[in-house]
Amino acid sequence: LGDLLHGGYDGDENAVIRVISSFKKGVLAVAGNCDDSYSDGLALGVELPGERSFSFRGFEVRMQHRPYCLRYPAKTILLNGHTHRKILYGDSGAIYCNPGSISLPRDDCASYAVMDEEGMALLNADNGLILERLLF
Repeated sequence: LGDLLHGGYDGDENAVIRVISSFKKGVLAVAGNCDDSYSDGLALGVELPGERSFSFRGFEVRMQHRPYCLRYPAKTILLNGHTHRKILYGDSGAIYCNPGSISLPRDDCASYAVMDEEGMALLNADNGLILERLLF
């Protein structure tokens, strides 16, 4: 959800490139305010548009680095980054999720999100424990 190589990770950029290129299935990513969508996309081997949308279990999933409005229609899942602070909640049939940050969290712990057929969860990146879960 953006800031893949610059601003979101203060370590070795090659480590991020190795991890992302090791995934066997396609990677869906978007550019962040610290990314260069062209050169960083080339380095990672993935396309880095400003935003993406796809369908999942009857929801329209929108991936954006920054949320562009405060309320989305029902049956929308908004995934955004930018703040490095985790959130997961539902409101009027829409779901909002910022997974936080693994490398530079700006809240109590490093975190990431997982979405599966049943719902979404925020997990502690240090121990894998579920911090929050929201069922569809």
